[in-house]
Amino acid sequence: MLSQRRWNFLLLPYLFLALGFSDGCCSNCNQCGGGFASPCSPRGISFLAWYSKHNKNIGDHEAVKYDQVIENLGKGYDPSTGKFTAPVSGIYSISATMMSAPKNHMHLGIMKNSQTLTVLFSNKNTYPQASTTLNVFLSKGDTAWVQRHSGRVLEAHMNGRFNVFSGVLITPM
Repeated sequence: MLSQRRWNFLLLPYLFLALGFSDGCCSNCNQCGGGFASPCSPRGISFLAWYSKHNKNIGDHEAVKYDQVIENLGKGYDPSTGKFTAPVSGIYSISATMMSAPKNHMHLGIMKNSQTLTVLFSNKNTYPQASTTLNVFLSKGDTAWVQRHSGRVLEAHMNGRFNVFSGVLITPM
């Protein structure tokens, strides 16, 4: 007779399937060997990048190019454009945190394709910070990014970790 611990371990793959997780291999590419860590799996899509430019002006309606990429699972984030392109359709959690320079205010918008989803604001005369997180549906190929709406200068103290852009796939659809 199998011990309870071993029995639970043997049932684990079936539990994942019952909860809606696939075996990790896409049905149409045949490039992977399956399993939860396959390169074409919708699991493991996430990115985290921060802005390292100290006191750099950002142009009107220009995308913020978060240049220090910490994580880019699924290869959806492009630091040369500052944009995340959804590799698969699903619900994503997208977050941005900012700090403006004390000499000016800053408005940054989180964008989906060409639509402003929300705007972060920080006022002048201090080192104000703002942050937000949105859960949003992105179709495969949709883009999300942060762009300047007003103000000019982002601060990048402590190696830029005050200005962060991140996202993660919550559930593929």
